[in-house]
Amino acid sequence: MVFTGSQVSKGFSLVEVLIASVILFSSIALTSQLYKQVDMSSEKATILLSNSQIGFVVIELIKTKIQNSKLASKSVKSFSGQELVNGISYPWNATLVKRIKPPRDIDDILEPQEKFSVFNVVVSTELGRKVEFNVTVWD
Repeated sequence: MVFTGSQVSKGFSLVEVLIASVILFSSIALTSQLYKQVDMSSEKATILLSNSQIGFVVIELIKTKIQNSKLASKSVKSFSGQELVNGISYPWNATLVKRIKPPRDIDDILEPQEKFSVFNVVVSTELGRKVEFNVTVWD
């Protein structure tokens, strides 16, 4: 805008104010969307980390229960149980995969008996996911 000697600027024109406000509100909207996405990602990561930590706890509980069980040392083909962690139920089923003999020592006279049992464990979650792992038990 070109001013002549008699015109004096008294402030911003309406068009200048509208353009500045569009730029300002656009940057505020973009910043709020970015903050919302970061907040959602952080919440998802926290839930995922919490669930994975609970998963490790559940697996260790089941392994300990199977290893301490009197059923695992006998010729039981399968057994099951249920763990409750943080109010969530985790039913599991252990199936005998195989029995293993220990390695023969040089001075063994008799053939060693099968002393190790390998169980395949399937754990179900309330979300419908299944986790599978093996546990070895010594009779």
